[in-house]
Amino acid sequence: MRTRVLLTGCLLAGYALCAVLPAAQAQKSYPSRAVRIVVPFGPGGGTDMMARGIAERLAAVLNGPVVVENRPGGDSNVAANYVVREPADGHTIIFTNTSLLLNDVTGKSAGFVFADFSPLALIARNPMLLVTNSVTPASNVAELVAYSKKIPGKLNYAAPALSAELMTELIKQLTGLDATQIPYRSGAQGIAALLADEAQLVVSTPVPVQSLLASGRLRAVGVATEARLAQLPQVPTFREQGYDLAVGGWFAMFVLAKTPEPVLGRLESAVLNVRDSQAMQEAIVKQGLILGTGDRRAFQSFIDSEAKLWQKLVRTLNIVK
Repeated sequence: MRTRVLLTGCLLAGYALCAVLPAAQAQKSYPSRAVRIVVPFGPGGGTDMMARGIAERLAAVLNGPVVVENRPGGDSNVAANYVVREPADGHTIIFTNTSLLLNDVTGKSAGFVFADFSPLALIARNPMLLVTNSVTPASNVAELVAYSKKIPGKLNYAAPALSAELMTELIKQLTGLDATQIPYRSGAQGIAALLADEAQLVVSTPVPVQSLLASGRLRAVGVATEARLAQLPQVPTFREQGYDLAVGGWFAMFVLAKTPEPVLGRLESAVLNVRDSQAMQEAIVKQGLILGTGDRRAFQSFIDSEAKLWQKLVRTLNIVK
């Protein structure tokens, strides 16, 4: 009887060891070839520059080559479709922004769903400003809402991207703002529309409008962050003004959902090492962004919360594309 128990114990121990060994080997052998960071935008832009800064530092941490591939088009769909067809082994990462999630909740994603990807790391958050032009008589959100109600149907907002459209519609729903959408093909066109008074409002990140705010040609009436921005300390948050709104864009890294846990753990550790380095944090802040924090589990919780918010808005407004 004792022999049988010992034999059974040995067998169980052997099975456990067999289960552990492949995982340990997978972690030890990763990466076995070049790691690719796929960027859904063309070279030279802010997202591309951030990705290249990460790639350079990540190569040193992983002790292997890390390259950036630009696959623009389809509002991030081209890059996402490319990545989702690659092996789920941690050698292909997509570095993207909020569009990956928003395309999914609005039905714009084609050939993939958001659940095909697993969050790896939140790199940075992109603060959102509600901006008006100098012609519009409003210096804060309440004044803007009151003015819009005095001239119903007369205020227009520029929507150069899906994120700007959804953010503005969320603001309208929260505040009672009366404004009509005018679509534009780029953020630059949207800002030009404000300067020409073709549109009176736009949701924008700080960098494209900062000099125009300083000159007085544009005015920011609120920022949707938890605290005021260091680079724009004069702009009050929505929460300071009585509106519970602290949401914006983000830049993050994802891998395929079926990536083995040991590989995912090693890659996460390497990426967080890079993200939290002083050099990377300085580069992120220089772009007017808010530093990403937390591990991938915290990022997953953040994503789940964001998805619920946008899904509710999309259902309420019936704005599925």
